[in-house]
Amino acid sequence: MATAGAYTVVASDAGGGHVARRLGAAAGARRWRRAHEQQAAVKARWRCGCCACASDRHGLRASGGAGGLEQRAPPPLRPSLLSPSPPARPSPPPPSEPDHSSPSDTISAQIHHALTGQQPSAHLPLSPSASSLSTLSAASTSAPPIHADSREELFRACLRTPTVDVDELRRLVWAHGIPPAPWARPLAWHLLTAYLPPDRLDWQPTLAVKRANYWSHVANLSVDPTERPVTGDHPLSDAHDSQWKQYFDDCQLRVCIRRDVERTHPDLHSFAPLRDALERILFVYVKLHPTLGYKQGMNELAAPFLLTFADTRVKDLSDVEADAYFCFDSIMIEMVSCYEPCNSDVTGIARQLRELQALLRIKDPALERHFEKLGIDTRFYGLRWIRLWLMHEFHVPDCLCLWDSFLTSELRLPWIRYVCVAMVIRIRERLLVEDFAGCMKLLLNYPPCDVSELLRIADRLRTSNVIIVRTARR
Repeated sequence: MATAGAYTVVASDAGGGHVARRLGAAAGARRWRRAHEQQAAVKARWRCGCCACASDRHGLRASGGAGGLEQRAPPPLRPSLLSPSPPARPSPPPPSEPDHSSPSDTISAQIHHALTGQQPSAHLPLSPSASSLSTLSAASTSAPPIHADSREELFRACLRTPTVDVDELRRLVWAHGIPPAPWARPLAWHLLTAYLPPDRLDWQPTLAVKRANYWSHVANLSVDPTERPVTGDHPLSDAHDSQWKQYFDDCQLRVCIRRDVERTHPDLHSFAPLRDALERILFVYVKLHPTLGYKQGMNELAAPFLLTFADTRVKDLSDVEADAYFCFDSIMIEMVSCYEPCNSDVTGIARQLRELQALLRIKDPALERHFEKLGIDTRFYGLRWIRLWLMHEFHVPDCLCLWDSFLTSELRLPWIRYVCVAMVIRIRERLLVEDFAGCMKLLLNYPPCDVSELLRIADRLRTSNVIIVRTARR
């Protein structure tokens, strides 16, 4: 800044500058002209591309009195003048090396890594977030959620004991949900279905024996009469012990199973490699339970175990398939009555539907009377809900979180009935103002919801004498 008589001259840092002028004497006008020339020189130096001028470009300031230039730090650029730059592209992850280890050690390795805290070499699919169960507790529904790392530490502490306390594991799953670690849900489901014994020393022998037994069944239950022809047996024989008759019956059974397998999670790309495994699981189960036979819906109960245990990067899924079979067989012990033909209202699925209707009548009398007035029978929606464990009502990640709570309960069917009643009560306001068609549309195409909210409602209905008495707002 230079001051001379009647003028004050200020040149900006970038050389563009501005001149504040105060009219005065003629000498001041000459000084102002000199300052203007110096300012033009500054602009010229900024436009010049030579190296000498480029070294002096930053922080030039014209001083009108001395006629010199002094350097100073460049001013910060205004953010508003900068064009928005695109976000930096993240560096691609390093290519993963193929896993050449034996796939028979997959589950065992996951169990080992779960207890030691090391990172496994081949991860199972990431589990859906278990926060949907985090607000439930064994004694209260208002327990504060804990951090995922803390939840995982609780699981590790429970599983490190020489003999796992399965009741404590149930309490942890119920209170905090299953942590999102890849190993957590497969290992928890193995223990909750009694596939693995509580004693950790028995885990490896149990896995080896059961997996060998499963593949022995696969080999022995499949009959091919052309390999070992029997004298006197022929394709047209209808004798009970005819291998040809058994072969044709098995082919018909496989066609029936395959039809349902193709309809299982058709929009889930990760399930495509598991369809052959699901077909074998159902075939072996039906062959070992000939009295029950195959019933539609069994495929939906076996598929979640394959989805949870499978690592699709491993080409050989033999161990995953065997594990899924025995866990499916475990829940079918309780569910077999829901698939058997029922001749009365006191057994099988008819009893479950009758108790579901009675529970709805107790918890929400107004809604139950509305259904009765419209002629909506519990069979219209409850049959699918109970038999399939709600696999058709929600997306797969939500279904797996619901299954965490189902497998935790020692009496699973009663808890499933409470969840079904909670589903109806959650949308009661919409149901009470709908006709038959509107109600059926809501019940068979259940609107999306947070399953944690659904489980909280079900737990309140189970642990308290809650009765819904409000009427719909018209």
